[in-house]
Amino acid sequence: MKLRIFKVLFISTFVLGSILNFSNIEAQENKGSIQIDLNLVSNYVWRGHDFFRNYAIQNWKQYGPHSGIWAFQPSITWNTPVNGLYVNLFSSLALQGREDKDIDKRIQTQPGGAFIQNRTSLLDYKDPSLNLEQDIKSSLPTSNQVSDYQNIPNFYKEQVGLKRSDELDITIGYESDTNVGIIGFGILHYSYANVTQVNTAYGTEVFITYAFPFLKELRFSIYEDLQIHTIYYNISYGGEYQLTNELTSSYNISSGYYVLDNVQGVSDITLNYTISHSSGFSFGINIAYRPDLWIQDYYFGSGDLITGEVNNTKLPIDINGQSTIYDGQVADPSLSLGPINEYVNNQISQLVTNTTGIPFTYTPRQKLPKYLWWISLGYSITIE
Repeated sequence: MKLRIFKVLFISTFVLGSILNFSNIEAQENKGSIQIDLNLVSNYVWRGHDFFRNYAIQNWKQYGPHSGIWAFQPSITWNTPVNGLYVNLFSSLALQGREDKDIDKRIQTQPGGAFIQNRTSLLDYKDPSLNLEQDIKSSLPTSNQVSDYQNIPNFYKEQVGLKRSDELDITIGYESDTNVGIIGFGILHYSYANVTQVNTAYGTEVFITYAFPFLKELRFSIYEDLQIHTIYYNISYGGEYQLTNELTSSYNISSGYYVLDNVQGVSDITLNYTISHSSGFSFGINIAYRPDLWIQDYYFGSGDLITGEVNNTKLPIDINGQSTIYDGQVADPSLSLGPINEYVNNQISQLVTNTTGIPFTYTPRQKLPKYLWWISLGYSITIE
């Protein structure tokens, strides 16, 4: 942890020092400003990823185009006295579905674990040897160590609460409108509440941006993660126009391309349309199209396999009841969670295994939705 913090501070200091040297700063009258943006969004979508997909798991529902979970996303930007140099703090806090929940209804020794004594389900009454009382007793610790009693048989809550996606980002950046175009660069550090929502609990990216001097509405950006070395390329086009004396309309369309260890592809094509009032209030409609679903399947984690080989056989992976990261399919919460679903799916698995002699695990799957949408309500104020 100390090494990570030191690295972030070192890189931030280096970037800030480079900016100051690059700017050739002299005394000036500009005292800077602070911009405060307070936003409510009906879903949290970032680069095509649905941060609130765990809400479907909480409620045993299919993944859909809109989670319906509201989040509070404040942002504070300090435009420093140095022209072009800014510091931004962004946070996201889920307002619903925050707490963990027992989604599998199992008697287990830890969250997400198997049934005690490897039982398939509490509904497996066909087993004449079923004796829950005996199973529980045999699963109890045999020693007097206090630590052993932390994992005694119980109905545990799984780590699916949306509080685990709470986030705080820090950005230090510089942007200048030069004769050769608008040039920007900086460093962005992400901190998340828990690793169950994303691949890592934190991330640090460096970025550069550029826009042509003759077409400033078109912007090219590159983000590289310094820890897991992913690269995200983004191109965006946006602008605004006056509707009335008090209303302004703005739009932005962007496309992002991810380069990861095992896959690469277009993660999102996102459209934002916002109407703002001179008082600072705004209303926005947002849509994200996800052409290459394997980016969501792989990078944001579904537990699917990279290769098509299952149980040391060469059969097509879908015939074996499995899925790869490349097909954009994930386990369907509405058909795979809960005692009844687990019992039915286990019976199918056993039937196929006994009939064919090939180990088979049946998991009902669904395609991830190609589209995500959400609305945003905001208020902005600038303090000079």
